[in-house]
Amino acid sequence: MPASGKTHAGYVAIVGLPNSGKSTLLNRIVGEKLSITNSKPQTTRRRLAGILTRGSRQVVFVDTPGLLDPTYPLQHALAGEVTRALDGVDLAYLLHGPGALGAEEQSVLGAMGATPVFSLLGKRDLLPHADVRSELARCGAAERFAECHAVSGTTGEGVEELLHATLQRMPAAAFFFDPEQLSDRSMRFLVAELVRETLFEELEQEVPYAAHVEVTAYEEGRGMPRIEATIFLERDSQKGIVIGRGGETLKRIGTRSRAKVEGLAGEQVFLQLHVKVRQNWRRRDVELRRFGYRA
Repeated sequence: MPASGKTHAGYVAIVGLPNSGKSTLLNRIVGEKLSITNSKPQTTRRRLAGILTRGSRQVVFVDTPGLLDPTYPLQHALAGEVTRALDGVDLAYLLHGPGALGAEEQSVLGAMGATPVFSLLGKRDLLPHADVRSELARCGAAERFAECHAVSGTTGEGVEELLHATLQRMPAAAFFFDPEQLSDRSMRFLVAELVRETLFEELEQEVPYAAHVEVTAYEEGRGMPRIEATIFLERDSQKGIVIGRGGETLKRIGTRSRAKVEGLAGEQVFLQLHVKVRQNWRRRDVELRRFGYRA
């Protein structure tokens, strides 16, 4: 690691509406599947940092829940996650689509105060080149943004240019993390997120949103790692859906989740899933605190 006096390091918060591509961009930046992704909106619930170290510069990118107008306790907790992610960062990315910014985007932009903000036109690969050029020109006329970029987390278009500009803006500071580290989260956290991602892939409508996943055991040292995780739901009817007839749905969820965990861990694992009910947990402050949310 370079001497601390010769290094630059800082934090970058990635904010935007649900399904704007924040998690996909973070995964592209760090080159690893850290943050879960899905076509359904509002899948991210917790702040998660991805760490990029290049030479004498390190950037800690913080993925955040999607911006929304909260209507019940869990959503209020998610909005708080965004607010806390913005506290003390050196730079913020506002990831958005074409056209004028919406109310939630304008609100968080105002809350950033004097923090430099990069405007990121997301999903660049899905837009005509003429639209990208016109959007960048319009953005460049807005005084609030330090820089304007068009990027695609899916294809990587524009990401290297964005990273070059970001690395140059990091202040002189010692590294916050070991250069080999990719995230601030433990494997237990990442495993729980991968199981939750699989729930979104396998189940429809409200059931995945009603799920909270906790890894209750993670044993290493004797053969393959043995992992146990519990899926908490809000109602008994949801439990029946997740388990399925003869346990087939839960078995399929476990098989797909295990493959993802093995891809991240780089080795075979034993994964066992359990399903429990915590009645109406998303709307009860005591349950939110039990699950680690700030109610």
